Amino acid sequence: VGIAQRNLSYPEYVVTSGASLVIPEGQPVQTVVAGDVYVGPVTTSASTGAAVYANGSGGIAFASGSGLTDTGWKLAGDVTSGGMAVIYKH
Repeated sequence: VGIAQRNLSYPEYVVTSGASLVIPEGQPVQTVVAGDVYVGPVTTSASTGAAVYANGSGGIAFASGSGLTDTGWKLAGDVTSGGMAVIYKH
């Protein structure tokens, strides 16, 4: 599982958009498969070392549940609801 990174090389991309990433059809998608990545804002609090799960609509969760996939990424430090988190996979 990789994370699609924001790539500012597409001319129709609006830099000031909040969290959207529209990739034009036929263009490559760069993914991050290891390292440290900022994500958020998160909707729930979690503690260091929590597993990162993905849902089908593009969101993440720090606790397992129905329809969630374990990504292999972990939470690098405590985070509170509404905050930014650093996740890692080394």
